[in-house]
Amino acid sequence: MKNIKVRYNKPNIHTAFSSSEGSQGNKICFMPGINFVDKADISKLLKNKIFKARVDEGEFEILEEDADILKKPIPEVKQIIAEIFDIEILNSLKKEDSRKAIIEAVDKQLELIKPSENDKSKE
Repeated sequence: MKNIKVRYNKPNIHTAFSSSEGSQGNKICFMPGINFVDKADISKLLKNKIFKARVDEGEFEILEEDADILKKPIPEVKQIIAEIFDIEILNSLKKEDSRKAIIEAVDKQLELIKPSENDKSKE
C-alpha cells in the first residue's frame, strides 16, 4: 500500500476529482479518518485552490509521503487501522499483511464499522 497518507477530519464522505487540464480525473472518496491516496492524484488535488484551502484550514491533513503500511511496526499499524473507516482499504490490508496482530486489528475494526442488523432493517 504505497501512497500518501491523508487524514480527513470531517464526519461525512468527501468526493474529489484529481482533474488535469481538460479531463475530470480520478474520483477520490475520502472517508473520515485515514485515507491512502495515490501520489499523482494528491499532487493534482493540491493544485486546486479549493482543495488546497481545505488542507490549509485543517479539513485534510497530509500526514506521510510514502505510506507503506506493510513496513511499519505492529503498534503503529494498529493505531492507523483504528482510524480507517474504508472497508476496501481494510480488506486490502488484511490480504497484504500476514501478521496475526494486524489481521486481528483489521477484523476488530471491520466488526466495529460494519452496519448492525438494526441499521440493515431500516434500509
